[in-house]
Amino acid sequence: MILDATNRFSDAQAVALPIGTYPSSDAVDTFIALGFNPNTLKDLGNGEGLWLTILAPVAIVGVAASTLQARLVTAAIANGATPNILTAPVVIQSGAVIPIGVVGIPAGTILAQFRIPNGFNYQRFLGVEYLVAGAALTGTPSVTAVLSKDIQNAPIYAKNYVIS
Repeated sequence: MILDATNRFSDAQAVALPIGTYPSSDAVDTFIALGFNPNTLKDLGNGEGLWLTILAPVAIVGVAASTLQARLVTAAIANGATPNILTAPVVIQSGAVIPIGVVGIPAGTILAQFRIPNGFNYQRFLGVEYLVAGAALTGTPSVTAVLSKDIQNAPIYAKNYVIS
């Protein structure tokens, strides 16, 4: 999987501990410097597919009722002072509600991974929201979210040789 720093929503972003919805630390602005958004003016075709991958760079721990969900959102307006906070975001796609519980989620776990849907009425900004529900998380939970052209999905096989 090849990553592009400009298509990263979160890089080991701390997810606040209380119950609530938290925006990603960055949003992707699809606006062109020429002063118009070509997404609303032209049918550019479907192009190549993109994937959203959200993972836990460190272990995430909670209490029995703790859950975490990631959602890809779009909005026409971002807060001028804090551009990662989108105004009236529309949910494009939601990851599964992940029970964190007392056992927690190990570091390196992929929390959500899905292909970005075609044919959605995308607006100027793309972002990710993290929804903590049920009960607060504990420790120092963090998440990483990136857009990529492909996913790391190669199976790892056992070596078929012996060194003597």
